[in-house]
Amino acid sequence: MKKLICVWDSSKYGKTSSIIEFDNILNKHYSNNIVSIHSNRTDSKDILRIYKIGKVTVGIESQGDPNSRQKSSLSLFGKNNCDIIICASRSRGNTVANVDSFFKRNGYDCFWISTLYSPKIYKQNGTQINLRNGEILFEIFTDLMNGRY
Repeated sequence: MKKLICVWDSSKYGKTSSIIEFDNILNKHYSNNIVSIHSNRTDSKDILRIYKIGKVTVGIESQGDPNSRQKSSLSLFGKNNCDIIICASRSRGNTVANVDSFFKRNGYDCFWISTLYSPKIYKQNGTQINLRNGEILFEIFTDLMNGRY
């Protein structure tokens, strides 16, 4: 099932917050069925997680900025044989190249998705937009878990 969902967009478009919302939804939905294999939160914002949900191993990385731990997290996910990976990336540059190289080298199908974003609305209600982005990620994740893609 090797699938990768990369949330890619420009700086300050809610990638990290959307992935954190996804993680919150995932933990609520699978509260009785989720086992944490690896968890690292180095600051109050970004997360690195590996979960086991039934027989499926899931890797989550919210850092996707240049010079972040993104590349090493992808390597960690590969070593842990993650079936589904959710990660962040900028819309161009090294972070895109890291994801592109990883999924091609390791046989993953990659879904590139961007965040819902409107400068005016985000300024007024970014929390709600990030929550909706997290819900959309969870919908795609559920489709992957159910073998739809």
